[in-house]
Amino acid sequence: METTLKSQLHQHCLAIAQEHVDNLVGIMAQLKEALGSESKSTAGDKHETGRAMMQLEQERAGHQLAQAEQLLLSLQNINTLLPAAETVQLGSLVITNKGSFYIAAGLGKITMEGELYFAVSSTAPVALALLGKRVGEGAMFNGQELTVMAVN
Repeated sequence: METTLKSQLHQHCLAIAQEHVDNLVGIMAQLKEALGSESKSTAGDKHETGRAMMQLEQERAGHQLAQAEQLLLSLQNINTLLPAAETVQLGSLVITNKGSFYIAAGLGKITMEGELYFAVSSTAPVALALLGKRVGEGAMFNGQELTVMAVN
């Protein structure tokens, strides 16, 4: 297993996370502009309800942005240049008999070089089952035995 594959997966995850942050920044800007351009109308309560709804949307988007920024930061803190560890840990690319998992961030399925990988957070149930395992060791997940074939 090449380290470049792990680096490519990592770069792909970083790009996804950055795109998510950028989208949320755009949404926040649109909501701020809409809230600022809302003029006082004669409708009274209707106007206030509209402003309150926009403020709720802004708070929700702000919360999502904070989470997305935290995810991006955690990905940026993973050093893919370190030599492979003997055990599965944060930042490991784990090949098992049931699939390949990049333990870094919960971003889901990624297809690279014709192969399917699952980007999962270190707190995902499958990651918790695999953390600390060595090549040849097994872990139970969803009633199935996962055998670690390689760790990079």
